[in-house]
Amino acid sequence: ANVKALRNASDASVVFVSTVAVQRGFAYHTQVAISKGAVEGMTKALAAELAPHVRVNCVAPSLTDTQLAGRLINTEEKKEAHGKAHPLGRVGEPEDIANTIAFFVI
Repeated sequence: ANVKALRNASDASVVFVSTVAVQRGFAYHTQVAISKGAVEGMTKALAAELAPHVRVNCVAPSLTDTQLAGRLINTEEKKEAHGKAHPLGRVGEPEDIANTIAFFVI
């Protein structure tokens, strides 16, 4: 993003995407936690730097029903078991993330 252009905006919004693995600490997620942890730090710094004219947020989804998660939820039993571990009571859908991002930018 062009920070100078954002500073001159009157009502802009920026949304970054991270992962719940940064805050929860999952095994075998070291690389993604490192990179997305940096995204979360950048989000906080930019939010402070660009307020009040630019809203800066970060969405950190958990397990989502995508090809990437396919082997983790390749049966209904696995999908149901993972879903029980989440506040929604189900595995997330890509639309959940899209709707959350839309909420922040609209």
